[in-house]
Amino acid sequence: MAKQKQKDLWLRDEVAAALTQEAKGSDWAASGVSIDSRTLEEGDIFIALRGEAHDGHNYIAQAIAKGAGAIIAEKPVKDGERECPVLVVPDSLEALTSLGRYRRQQTRAKIVALTGSVGKTTTKEFLQQLCQNFGSTTYSYGSYNNCWGVPLSLARMSRDDAFGIFEIGTNHPGEIAPLAQLANPHLALITRIGKSHMDFLGSLQSIAEEKGEIFSGLIPEGKAILNRDDAFFDFLKDRARQAKAKEILSYG
Repeated sequence: MAKQKQKDLWLRDEVAAALTQEAKGSDWAASGVSIDSRTLEEGDIFIALRGEAHDGHNYIAQAIAKGAGAIIAEKPVKDGERECPVLVVPDSLEALTSLGRYRRQQTRAKIVALTGSVGKTTTKEFLQQLCQNFGSTTYSYGSYNNCWGVPLSLARMSRDDAFGIFEIGTNHPGEIAPLAQLANPHLALITRIGKSHMDFLGSLQSIAEEKGEIFSGLIPEGKAILNRDDAFFDFLKDRARQAKAKEILSYG
């Protein structure tokens, strides 16, 4: 069963607090967070991100026409387009990250973060199917596991969620640690170390080292789950211990 959206997923004062801005204008509430005007739903906050191929600022008018609840952008919106609250920020990606961080700090949900060279999305889908039987669960949509996908997924959490299941990916050294620390999981899971992204990470050892950074985000007393059949099990077990995981569980 699909999770129902909340009309007040984000309140004006919460967004202002997350962005360290003064709350201005009339009260408002948003029912979701979007970075894509094509899939934006009425009531969503639209965050205009700048990418290599597209600039979200070029689609602000389209987002407003579709009923965006608010706009977060790096520049003012034209007067003719200003039909909803607009928050101007220095960096839209950092603003999205701030929303994700704020909601993570606010929630009491149990958080699972998972990574690995293969099986991330399948494992995430299995976990969300399991967890939603016990309470409201937010999880990464598709393979939203990068520098914008993780904070976007966190920002879509409800205040009353019981669980959050978040996939974390990488193709360059240094990407996993900040995302793991943003998710700040109670449970960190690594599926398997394989030859994905060898062109940027160089070796299986380097891949294992990068994947092991997921433990740097564990809450105090957090737990780790590892694939006992993986060739890097002992290495990753040591990394989890160094991160002071309370318990290290294995499967396989």
